[in-house]
Amino acid sequence: MIDHKDPEVQHLLKTIQIVWSQIGSDILSACEEYDHYVDNEEAIECCIDADRLLIHGNQEAQDTFNSLTQTHGRSQVWEFLNKELYLN
Repeated sequence: MIDHKDPEVQHLLKTIQIVWSQIGSDILSACEEYDHYVDNEEAIECCIDADRLLIHGNQEAQDTFNSLTQTHGRSQVWEFLNKELYLN
């Protein structure tokens, strides 16, 4: 089980929120043009995909995501993130 109180996990969650605040409106606008609704899981994926955690200067958050994925498996990490974060 992923500990949502762990400081590294909290840092990852905060970083994903920061990335979304920087890219979210552009993502939503682009998808709206094609009548596509971006659900929460897609929003989270947009923040993690294409090394966006690294691009936004956060190696520690990327390392935490990688470690969680190795330890718990990708599906459990995505389920956790989707439960802990509400981006859209």
